[in-house]
Amino acid sequence: MTKVNLAGEWRLSQDGGEPIPARLPGCTYLDYIANGMPDPFWGENETEAKELAKHDYTYSRSFTIEPELLDENNVELVASGLDTLCTLTLNGTVIGETNNISRTWRFDIKNVLTAGDNTLSIFIVNPYPYAAALNEKEKMSGINSDAKGSSYLRKTPCHFGQSGSITTGKMGACLYNRKLYCISVVNSKHLCPIYISFCRRCYRTMERQLF
Repeated sequence: MTKVNLAGEWRLSQDGGEPIPARLPGCTYLDYIANGMPDPFWGENETEAKELAKHDYTYSRSFTIEPELLDENNVELVASGLDTLCTLTLNGTVIGETNNISRTWRFDIKNVLTAGDNTLSIFIVNPYPYAAALNEKEKMSGINSDAKGSSYLRKTPCHFGQSGSITTGKMGACLYNRKLYCISVVNSKHLCPIYISFCRRCYRTMERQLF
């Protein structure tokens, strides 16, 4: 199996602004903490930190593909843990959109991937307007009043807070982060001879180190 590992350095931008250094696997809060943001789990820092959730974000990076990897008949991008409303762009071409953190996504990139340098970006949309619009059409109970329609989102519910939080009257910080666990380029004929990945275990290790 040939592996091209995308774990490590990425760039993260908010609303198309100046990017900051980032790492994947990981999430937006880990990246902002690494770039100097106060720990959101200390004191009342959650109040300010939770506003980060109400923006759009883009993770991007370049990677290199050897020419022989393009000789395969079928090449796909396979991603898991995309959180949650994402648009994936490879070399300027949109290759797919996602709306569910709990499933694996596969995108055909045979005609988009190139030998040499490639650029991948993951645009993650602010989920609040999306959920609120669906909730206006048909009301659905959610975890807290700050996230109307959150039950429409196929994402981790506790990111919207649990019982007893400072800002929600519930327990646990109300921090809607954006993360990615695993992404791979594979040849579907042999399941995974071309593999670009990072794993959930790496994310957990990084989380422990930063917190």
